[in-house]
Amino acid sequence: MKVFSVLCLLALFFPSVYSQDFVCNIFGGFGSRKEEQIGQALSAILEGMTSDFESPNNLVYSSLRIDEINTPDINGCTVTVPADITLVGANGNPNQPGVATIQGTFQWARLFLLEICVSGLEVKELDFDNSPGTFFEDFAKSYINGQLDDPECTPIFG
Repeated sequence: MKVFSVLCLLALFFPSVYSQDFVCNIFGGFGSRKEEQIGQALSAILEGMTSDFESPNNLVYSSLRIDEINTPDINGCTVTVPADITLVGANGNPNQPGVATIQGTFQWARLFLLEICVSGLEVKELDFDNSPGTFFEDFAKSYINGQLDDPECTPIFG
C-alpha cells in the first residue's frame, strides 16, 4: 500500500510524468490481487441491508435486500461489482432473487483525503432468476441507482 500511495503522490505533483492511465494501471494491478478480500469486506458491510419501497409497488414487492457482494472485477480504475439481491415479496408474492452488476470509476486522487471513492456508480445489468417483468426490473434498476451516492466514499481509517 505504501508503494501505491507514493506513486499516487508522484502522479499528483508530477502529472506530466505519471498520467491517470499510469495510476489506474497500478490501482488495477493492486486491486486485482485483492479482489476477493475487497468483495468480502464489502459483503461484511452491506450483506443483509434492506431498503423498503415507499411506492405503490409494495403491493407486489415490499423491499430490496442485498444478500451478498460477490468478488469485484477491477480493471484499471473501472470497478465492477456483482451483488446478489432479492426483491422481497409482499402480500403472499414470492421473493425474486437476482444479480445486480454495478460499475463505477475509482477516484485515486481522493486517497489524499484518506478516502476510497468510486464515482459514476450505476447498475449496468440486472438479472432475476424468475423475471418479475420489465416494469419491476426497470423499477429495481432505477431504485438502486437512486440509492447510490456519487461519489460513494468510505474513510480509509475507520
